[in-house]
Amino acid sequence: MNLYQVYPSSGLLDMDDPNAATTLAQWFAPQSDTLIRWALVATPRGDMLDSEGKSGGLSNPVDRKIFRILREQSRAVITGARTVRAEAVAIPPTAPLVIISRHGDLAAHRITKPSYRSGGVLVLTGPHPEHDPTQFFDAGVARHRELGDASMINPQDIVNTLRAEGFHSLFLEGGMELVRPFLDAQMVDECVLTMTRSPLVESHPPLPWWEEHWGQWSASAVFTDDARYLYTRYHRPEVFEAVSPPSAR
Repeated sequence: MNLYQVYPSSGLLDMDDPNAATTLAQWFAPQSDTLIRWALVATPRGDMLDSEGKSGGLSNPVDRKIFRILREQSRAVITGARTVRAEAVAIPPTAPLVIISRHGDLAAHRITKPSYRSGGVLVLTGPHPEHDPTQFFDAGVARHRELGDASMINPQDIVNTLRAEGFHSLFLEGGMELVRPFLDAQMVDECVLTMTRSPLVESHPPLPWWEEHWGQWSASAVFTDDARYLYTRYHRPEVFEAVSPPSAR
């Protein structure tokens, strides 16, 4: 499988090359060590889950390699309790997996046991959760912090807590339930969108779930592959001004 960079410059990457990860990391390198990034895969009509309610069925090998690179480039990976219950999720080897769970009930999580490591999981809950979330992991794997109030966990509290611990580059790994509060608060800096193949007709609008108050983001890079998937790096306008080449301004 080949990945083709079509904007802002042209390039071809053989994804089977042993050194492909190095080039991929350069193509998707963050422009700052304080960015909050989000990656998602969607169909042209905006579906982000397959018929089984999972995102993995929409992905392909190239998308999964890009996803791994984005994880590796982050200092903390943030996900939701619903995601770790629905899909197999691994703890990053060099960053904590931060799980947002209001009530602390992670009994049915699917975090892969081979990825367990000491301090690998940080669970953020509301105050006085119904469950101690650390009990659902082997001893020493998870720790727990209480934030916000009983109704919600404010995204700003999440970011402040993580950055106070030295985790500045953050990666959101989840669907709209997790990400919407960050988007509403204008806190997401970059969205890496994978679109499964091309729209069937020109009038078929992509991203029907994008809300007007999130603003008009700009593409700083566009890629495609042999399966005709599209990969686009979108940035908020003020971020785009800092990352785009002169010809894109």
